[in-house]
Amino acid sequence: MTVPMAVGVALLAVLVILALVFELRKRQLEFHSRWLSRSQSLGSELGWMRSELLEVKKRLEDAERCLAAGPSGAPLGSGITRINMNRRAQAIRMLRRGEHPTQVSSALSLPMRQVELLSKVSRLAGENRILAGPAQQHSSWTGRAGQPDRKAS
Repeated sequence: MTVPMAVGVALLAVLVILALVFELRKRQLEFHSRWLSRSQSLGSELGWMRSELLEVKKRLEDAERCLAAGPSGAPLGSGITRINMNRRAQAIRMLRRGEHPTQVSSALSLPMRQVELLSKVSRLAGENRILAGPAQQHSSWTGRAGQPDRKAS
């Protein structure tokens, strides 16, 4: 190999190396711009998810506050206040034993009006059983002729 040919091969090798370096740099810049774009996209999505999560958290806290506040904190249109069936049955048992409604109300943490209503309903149900007699206690009211009128005492 002669010197000019060796210099030409060396120059060609340097040019190939420079072309590869420029191509590598170009690809690096493309990758970086795609990465920045994706990073910004993920950042905005994360921001949206955070705001949604905060909204859900706020609604959950509001719901917990409403539950903790009890019937008086119930929103309008939520319907009749429901009490636990066990407490309702316990209140009726206490009333049948002869305990005063104020004692039942304080013992079971029920509103006084609710205890009074349970007392009246329990009393009426007991009167209906007595009027119906032993044969009719568990059957439904048919209202046929010959049976006592409900309004009669």
